[in-house]
Amino acid sequence: MKQERRTKVHRDTDKATLVAVVNHAADTAVVEVASVVEKGAVAKAAAVVAAASVVETAAVAKAAAVVEAASVVETAVVVEAAAVVEADSVLLNRLLKMADGYQATNAPHQAAEMYFELVDCHPDTLEAVLARKGLIEISEGYELSGNLRQARSIYERLIKTAP
Repeated sequence: MKQERRTKVHRDTDKATLVAVVNHAADTAVVEVASVVEKGAVAKAAAVVAAASVVETAAVAKAAAVVEAASVVETAVVVEAAAVVEADSVLLNRLLKMADGYQATNAPHQAAEMYFELVDCHPDTLEAVLARKGLIEISEGYELSGNLRQARSIYERLIKTAP
């Protein structure tokens, strides 16, 4: 019976050892699986970060391209506006010279019409200031010649259009 007991104890010990070995193997497997999963998660997270970085870089590049395109368009608009202003200035200057020519050839009525066109339609320009000066000279000429009604008409209109 002792022998049987020993065998039983031995079997129990073997069973316990076997259970311990199995448990240890299971724990090791779980740790290894967890490690693999963790490595996979880390790799996946790294891939997500890399993808986000690529997307962010692409977004930054796209934004930079949009800003650059807007800058090119803005520059083109400014250049075009400057060309329009310059062309307008040339035209206004020609109208002023034409009015000065009428005044010089003793055609004050035609000169006054052109001067008033500059004063009325382009009041914030240098040409309008010079046209006002020309109108005052015409009015002075009318006064000196005794045509006070014409002089007064020009003066009153100048007062109404004063800046």
